[in-house]
Formats: sequence, C-alpha cells, structure tokens
Amino acid sequence: MSPENLFEIALTHASYAHEHACEHNERLEFLGDAVLQLLVTEALYQRDQEREGAMTWSRQSLVNKDLLATLARELGLDAKTGLRLGAGALAKGDGHQDKPLSDAWEALLGAVYLALGLDAAREVVAATVLPRLGRPGVRDPKSRLQEWCQQLHKQVPAYQVVGRDGPDNDPEWVVEVSILAQPRGQGRGRNKRDAEKRAAEAALGALGLLG
Repeated sequence: MSPENLFEIALTHASYAHEHACEHNERLEFLGDAVLQLLVTEALYQRDQEREGAMTWSRQSLVNKDLLATLARELGLDAKTGLRLGAGALAKGDGHQDKPLSDAWEALLGAVYLALGLDAAREVVAATVLPRLGRPGVRDPKSRLQEWCQQLHKQVPAYQVVGRDGPDNDPEWVVEVSILAQPRGQGRGRNKRDAEKRAAEAALGALGLLG
C-alpha cells in the first residue's frame, strides 16, 4: 500500500467508512498506539534511572487521549482539514471531540511507522510527545486551571451550565467557567464533562496558560 493511501486511511473515521464502503483507521490506530507506547517507554528508560513506578506515571501522563487530542488540534486536524467523518458524526460535532482526534493522531503515527519506518516514528514522538513531559500541558485542562487558581487565588474555578442546544436525546451542553466570579471561558460538548473541559481550555487560552 502506498504512503498516500496509508495516510488517507489514517484520517478516515469508521463513520465515514461505513457510509462509503472504504477502510477506516481503527487498525492503524491500534498499531500507532503500540508504537507510541514502545517509543515513549524506550525514551523514559534511556532518560535516567527512574524507578518503574515513576516511569509508569510519566508514560501515562504522555500516552493519554487528552494530550493526543491536543496534539491533533495543534496540527489543525478536524473535519475541515482532512479528518473524514460520516454525515451523522459530523452533525453531532464529533470532529471536535477528543476521541476521534486522538485516534486519528495515533493512526497517523501508525502510518508513519509503516510508510517510513521506526526511526521516522521515533522522530515524530521526540518532536511532539516527549517535550510535554514535565510541562503543564500533560495534565487535563480542568486540573491545570484548578491548580493555577488554587496557587494564585486560594480558590477553585466555578462551572455553570449556561446553555443546552439540540434534541433531548442528543443535546449539546454549553458551560461557562468563572474565576473570582468573573467569566473566563465557555465550552461546548456532548456531555457536561466535555463542555467543562473545553471551557477550562478556553480559560487557559485567555489567561495565556496554554502550551
């Protein structure tokens, strides 16, 4: 299979494949996850003499859906820039959700491995994933915002549902986060937890704390 076909498959969600009778990215995502686990473990092993427990925590902080979705967004990856989703998934806004984005990122890594080899995949991980070790970006947005608020203001952020769109069986929630009673960001999601995460991410961006 040509590299072009591999990368096209990597960006093809199962919902699109079911509608167009083509191959989707789940197998590549499975492979990419294994490659990522191997390369992060290898790098942590070579980094220093950390104990197994510390290495396990460090690996978990790097190999998780929140971080991989963030990396996908930093690539500009969504339904408008190459990620292929079915009509139903697009209508539900899945192109902006963490799971399809993180799965696509892992599938792209699997495609790099098959098309260009392990060394090329290692370069991708070294350039994108490993620099996050020890940085705030490896924690989820809500945890980061709460930690910042507690350190600076001795308080925690407050989240409030301010909107609810769509049908009753598939609503989209709108949540606003406030700090010291001042609104700092809003987020949308298919459930309240995702909406809170997006609101926290918006607040971090407004405060200059992303990255």
